[in-house]
Amino acid sequence: MRFRSLRGFTLIELVVVVLILSVAFALVLPRLPNVTGSEKRTELRRLALSAQSLHEHAAFKKKALRSSMI
Repeated sequence: MRFRSLRGFTLIELVVVVLILSVAFALVLPRLPNVTGSEKRTELRRLALSAQSLHEHAAFKKKALRSSMI
């Protein structure tokens, strides 16, 4: 007994999926933020200062700070 569903996808189905994905990317891509190098450096500096602040707070309290998300 031969089952049609076990044979895979047709070329038309694959083309339709690629077309849908292409249209979706074409609509979403222009709306993504354009992040420059200076903005990246600013955010990395902010992250580093936050980590340093948490480290100093933990050292002051003499306790390990644990994230509730882990």
